[in-house]
Amino acid sequence: MKPSFPVFFSMCILYTLNACSSTRDQDAPPLEDLSNVWKVRLVGSTPCDPSVREMIGIPKEASGDFIRWKLDLTEKSKRTVPLYGSFRLQADYGIGKNGTPWFKPDSGSVIHSGRYGTVEGFNEDPSIRLIRFYRGDNRSYQVTLLRLNDNVYHLISNDQKLMVGNGGWSFTLNRSSTSTSTSTIEDTRLPAITHSVLFVDDSTISTSYVARTPSQPFAADYNLEIEPEWKKLKWLLKLYRDSVTFQPTTYSLARTDDRPTESTGRWQILRGIPGNPSIVVFQLDHDIPEKTTSLLYGDQNVLFLLTKQNQLYVGNDDFSFTFNRRE
Repeated sequence: MKPSFPVFFSMCILYTLNACSSTRDQDAPPLEDLSNVWKVRLVGSTPCDPSVREMIGIPKEASGDFIRWKLDLTEKSKRTVPLYGSFRLQADYGIGKNGTPWFKPDSGSVIHSGRYGTVEGFNEDPSIRLIRFYRGDNRSYQVTLLRLNDNVYHLISNDQKLMVGNGGWSFTLNRSSTSTSTSTIEDTRLPAITHSVLFVDDSTISTSYVARTPSQPFAADYNLEIEPEWKKLKWLLKLYRDSVTFQPTTYSLARTDDRPTESTGRWQILRGIPGNPSIVVFQLDHDIPEKTTSLLYGDQNVLFLLTKQNQLYVGNDDFSFTFNRRE
């Protein structure tokens, strides 16, 4: 018997630019006045892997190791079901210039625009909504975004898994102007990307995750003394398990800001937290409250750093608060 999923799971909206088609899609959203709209700009920097090149049409022969995204959405009122609107995507790509968040000369851009509309159902769960994006000729793309909340989104691969980044960039996009005043409980509640009932722990004795995140929000949360001009933190997290039971034991964390630091301690897996029994959280230093650091489990390859209030940190144009598994 399949486990039931709570209603709040529906907040995990998948914004989908679906598989390419040369024929008109009869499910395209209607052409009508988009008055009463709200605008969202999603930004971020991601790897320029072959898979994402194919998704958004970056030439295979073009030089590039990362992409800077600017995705603008207009949308009917949140009370309108299904949601629909228009989008414009600008993706700049190239080789990173050392010591800066910018490109070397000879970078390129791709620009797409069109409309999107929603359908319901994903992974046999009808409460999750898929949003298909259509170009002006009604041919859709192949990009899928998982909506974590109003402010944080993550790219999904064609096989419907969270895309895995590297030590430089993740596949997370962030709202450029953070939504706070209009957010509801459903907007900010953490999504059960992997439901706690379905969670199966890793049987690997040691796993490593890497990240490069903005520095100041985390520093403010944990009272770290970091120079204001230092914009990023580099992370290497290693999680260890018992060789017989595979239960969590210890961790080591190397973090580099304006000076390298390294810490060790114990960690645990939480299958649910107060008020949200369906999520999975990895927690470092659970026995030392002032040091406790939590990460939302996406899947075995992707973790999302949480604030002390168990909310998602919101990244910026350059970095996100996403940890990617390193083989």
